[in-house]
Amino acid sequence: EKSIKNSELENLIKNKINKLDKLYGPIESKEFTIVIYPIKNENLIINSPHWKWSLGITYYNDRIIIKDLSYAHINKSKFIQVLEHELNHLMINRITKGKYVPRWFKEGFAMYVANEQSMHHKFLVSQAILKNNLFKLEELNLFNNLNKKKFNLAYAQSAVFVENLANIYGNDSIT
Repeated sequence: EKSIKNSELENLIKNKINKLDKLYGPIESKEFTIVIYPIKNENLIINSPHWKWSLGITYYNDRIIIKDLSYAHINKSKFIQVLEHELNHLMINRITKGKYVPRWFKEGFAMYVANEQSMHHKFLVSQAILKNNLFKLEELNLFNNLNKKKFNLAYAQSAVFVENLANIYGNDSIT
């Protein structure tokens, strides 16, 4: 699929921010940057070992970098999920203002809000249970130095954990 037009991207961002404002309540309004990668005529250095296989990254300095649809070979609906996921991280960072929130919760919650959980995630977790290869909850506080397979399992477990919290205690418990 071809790249998304700037006007369409602006409308998507406004709609997603309105959705997140309804979820979180109004959040401190300040500027942020969304960079669609690859960028022509700009040397962008991304210092993340996960950039090879991730579709987007949010930095604490209110900057989001998302791979362009054509570059990442994804469709528009997946791009929209990634955009909402990354905007969710930006909003969580603004709410928590440097307070510690476990990485598994941030990732699982972002996936929950962006409706990214799937049967595939549950399958990965089930497979890990059968192989006695699940991450312990404390191991999911950081996703450092993981290969792609373990990284995907960490995300899958995070998604399943948050979904279970919502199922057991209700949606209000996670917001």
